[in-house]
Amino acid sequence: MAPALGMEYILSSFAILLMQFAEICRGGATLVPTMPALRPWTTHRYQWACRSTGREHMLTYATAGCGEPVVLLHGFGGSVDYWRATIPPIAAAGYKVYALDMLGFGSSDKPTDVRYSAELWAELTLDFLDEFVQRPAVLVGNSLGSLVALSAAAGCVARRASDAEGGDAGGARPVVGALALLNCAGGMNSKFVLTDPERPRWQRALSAPIFALIDWVLTTPALRDRAFRAYASESTVRSILLSVYTRKERVDDELVRAILAPAADPAAAEVFGAILTGEPGVQPRELVSRVRVPILAIWGERDTFTPLDGPTGRLFAQLARERPASVAMRVIDAGHVPHDDDPAAVLAELLPFLAAHLKPQPCKTVGLRV
Repeated sequence: MAPALGMEYILSSFAILLMQFAEICRGGATLVPTMPALRPWTTHRYQWACRSTGREHMLTYATAGCGEPVVLLHGFGGSVDYWRATIPPIAAAGYKVYALDMLGFGSSDKPTDVRYSAELWAELTLDFLDEFVQRPAVLVGNSLGSLVALSAAAGCVARRASDAEGGDAGGARPVVGALALLNCAGGMNSKFVLTDPERPRWQRALSAPIFALIDWVLTTPALRDRAFRAYASESTVRSILLSVYTRKERVDDELVRAILAPAADPAAAEVFGAILTGEPGVQPRELVSRVRVPILAIWGERDTFTPLDGPTGRLFAQLARERPASVAMRVIDAGHVPHDDDPAAVLAELLPFLAAHLKPQPCKTVGLRV
């Protein structure tokens, strides 16, 4: 099948991204951005001492259930709430679920003077595992969160090697036991297509001015804010979600509120702009050679952002053929956010994978809010 990454895809993707982040990052919305008072998980806040920035950042994470750890990493523009249909059934199956709001997203801090990257979020993930989990965990990521999970698994190997060189081989270190990747992103943003060796040279050359224009708009405050205001409406974010989801009934008021909620932070627009215009950074092809833990790749076949026949989808299909003992790929009828688009289909693949690598231990007490 020919790659679905032509100029039409680039133009439509950036139009959608611009509208999406304009809506997320604006200072208000016609739909009041409040979440239900009671969620089937417990929310926590903690100070992360980041070695890369040399500062402390306040982060948010959620927990539910008991047993062996499963850590959920959301995608670009997402938050804990994007796992609304995933956290309860994983917890009920006998696992302790942790879901992070990564730095710059959701309810976590949004510093405007840090260099965002998959490596930075992988550092956050490994530090979180080291501080709170302290046991082999399965990382489950969607889109950008999958790229972060891959980076964390590769970084875990590097940390353990560093410890061994420093004489601390027996010390407690975060351990990534397995990865479940849902529609893995090809980079921190779509600029990775500019260096994609599978893309014709002429196409890369024509793509460059489009990225340059987007960069110019999103790095010019007056233009950025004007663009955000132009698309600032509940109807716009709803229409964008309807274009991403295959099951339109899943696009409800709760989901729209989850998208709009981070707009309360005055730094949100600048942070999202910085992520969209930053370097795309490490790509999956560079990471998989350093990752030896089992991988389950779940792909929504109707995804237009990371299409099944694009370079990242083809990469994991190839890995599943070449390394069937450690890499599996499952394709389902869903879009870019398969765990919320079709939760049942994702759970049908994910829960057996978890059971193969973690021993279920249901809570002995009543309830799952732990």
